Formats: sequence, structure tokens, C-alpha cells
Amino acid sequence: MSEKYLTTGKFAKLCKVNKQTVIYYDQIGLLTPTYRNKKGYRFYSFRQLELFNVIHLLKELGMSLEEIQSYMEKKSPELFYSLMIKQKEKVRMKKRALDNLEKMMDVKISLLEEAEETDFHQISFLYFPENILYLSLNIKDITDEEFAKVVTQFINELNAMGLDTGFQIGGMTLREQVLEGEYTNYSYLYMEQLKRKKTRRTLKQHRECMQLAII
Repeated sequence: MSEKYLTTGKFAKLCKVNKQTVIYYDQIGLLTPTYRNKKGYRFYSFRQLELFNVIHLLKELGMSLEEIQSYMEKKSPELFYSLMIKQKEKVRMKKRALDNLEKMMDVKISLLEEAEETDFHQISFLYFPENILYLSLNIKDITDEEFAKVVTQFINELNAMGLDTGFQIGGMTLREQVLEGEYTNYSYLYMEQLKRKKTRRTLKQHRECMQLAII
């Protein structure tokens, strides 16, 4: 043998997997050894390390062994390029989802810290810094049955548009209604946004409305 070969154990160590993984890949035809001696022992080429790395990468990206095997049977530079572009977009989407999840967790932690210092037995008028709220359609004077539907629709809309920031859904009531003791005839549902988004219904918080958390 002019080329240097690696035993299954050494090749597995180089790939940072156990020996049985390399053997299994051979058994299913995914990564066959370069050479077998007369006793049936497997030997792998150092050049096969790159092939194993591709298999490992595709597996980490969520592809099944069957999908990887199908790709390997018709692999080409063009197909690999197309696959990488497609998988990169999936990774970006997962990263965005994880980033949003982390932001929502930060919001929940902040709300819990604020709740520890809040007296829930009294209503207070508070002035907040200007921020962006995403609003529902006008719901003033709707029935209880309609209200349940509106809340469901609003939650679905937040999820569909990626606007669920982890804040509580709030009810916006006109100031004059609050002064008259009418606290729950909301004009809008809203959710506070972490940053400005181009949506069809956003409103700067102003002094004419009072926020009441309802969920």
C-alpha cells in the first residue's frame, strides 16, 4: 500500500466519533472504507475526513441519514452549493427565532422584577416614556362573546407577524372612561414592541389613554 491508511478506530478518533458510528456508516453505504485487507478489516484514507465532515455538517443541519445518503448518490459542486445556500437560510431563521426567544425571556424577567414592587390593590396613573404599541382593531362596546374572539384573533395576528415580544397583552381605555369608573370597556388591545416595525397599526403611547394589563 503506497498510501497511508487509517484503521477504523484511528479514523473514528480523528473524526471525534465512536468507532461504531464509522462502522454503521459503512453498513448503510454512506461512508465506505477505501480499503479492506484479506481479513476484512476496514481502512480509511485521510482524504475521507473531508467527506465525513460534510456528512457531519449535513446531519448537524437537521438532515436525516437517508436524505444525506440520497444527496451523496448524486453529489456535485453545483448541488452542494445549492444545498448550502438553502441550509444557510434555515440557520438564519433558527438564529432569528432564538434571538427573539431570548428577548422574550428578558422581557418576562423584567416584568417579574417589576411585579415584585407593584401594588395590585390600587389603580395608579403613571406616565411612561414614549414607545411603540401594536394595536388591535377598535373593540369599544363589543360583547363578551365578541371579546373572546378578538383576543384569539389578536394573539394569532401577533404570532403570524412575529410581533409577540413577550409583554403582556394590554387593554387601552380612554382616560375619561377611567375617570368615570369604567375600566374594562377597552378601545384597543395592544402589545408593546421592543423596536419600531413597519406594521399597519402602531401607535405612540400618549396621555389620553391609560394602560390596563388584562392577561
